[in-house]
Amino acid sequence: MRYLVLVCAIALAAFLYLDPHTRNAYHNRMHEVYGIDVAHHQQEIDWQRVVMENEEISFAFVKATEGESHVDKRFHKNWAQLAQTRLIRGAYHFFRPSIDAEKQAINFIRTVQLKPGDLPPVLDVEVTDRIPTPQLIEGVRTWLEKVEAHYGIRPIIYTGLNFHRKHLANQFSDYHFWIASYNWRPPRLSDGTSWKFWQFTDKGRLKGIPKQVDINTFNGSRYTLEQLCMPGGRPGFWEQPALANPGQSLKLDFSPTSSPKRYEPPNPFTSETPPVQLPPVPRFDSINNPAGVVTRPLRP
Repeated sequence: MRYLVLVCAIALAAFLYLDPHTRNAYHNRMHEVYGIDVAHHQQEIDWQRVVMENEEISFAFVKATEGESHVDKRFHKNWAQLAQTRLIRGAYHFFRPSIDAEKQAINFIRTVQLKPGDLPPVLDVEVTDRIPTPQLIEGVRTWLEKVEAHYGIRPIIYTGLNFHRKHLANQFSDYHFWIASYNWRPPRLSDGTSWKFWQFTDKGRLKGIPKQVDINTFNGSRYTLEQLCMPGGRPGFWEQPALANPGQSLKLDFSPTSSPKRYEPPNPFTSETPPVQLPPVPRFDSINNPAGVVTRPLRP
């Protein structure tokens, strides 16, 4: 009997882990804001098509620099074209612990010009280069402090779940973390730190991008995402008002704006209080999301 119960438990766990519709249902229920991150590996990206045919995407991070002098060969084009879309853009630096951290910060600063409404700088920390952990932490802190002093905003730290546990746990508690963990369950950091972004797959398929792409979710609403950005950007275009029937469902229907500028938020509220328009959950090919209209109960 115990053996049968154990087998059933294992089978159920495997189903929850492997079944794409189960994973999709979880994402639909728990998350509202999605985005991508790209580098030259994704080759030539048609950003206008990404925006028009993947309406659920709200933000995009692009690789800018690595080490002391390297600049991603597609960064400048990606960065300029993103500025002409509704997507909130961000840039990241791939950290090499064996190279002087201050010189790496200078490489990023001289390459990336952030504007109001852009996401904070990101430091990608995922290799040690055989450098001891204390020295790694010292270099990370140097980069973060120099970049924050330049832009006037605290950077975000990107890392893997296991890398954080081994090298960054109980460090940088006053920074936001972007965690890579390819699982259907949200990551739990060993030191209890909360995550702000979660990269949950590296095998996304989006129209407009030739190669597989990383897909991320933000731990919050579109409004709170915008509050995280460089000061001076446009305010959030929607909030979730209280409705008469807390159990009613909202139809998720977000269409990109027609403005050629960075982001021109529409005003969805009138005196008649029309239906609330929220960003939809993604329907990515890689995780086999079912097509069609998706609804979600309104949260109290």
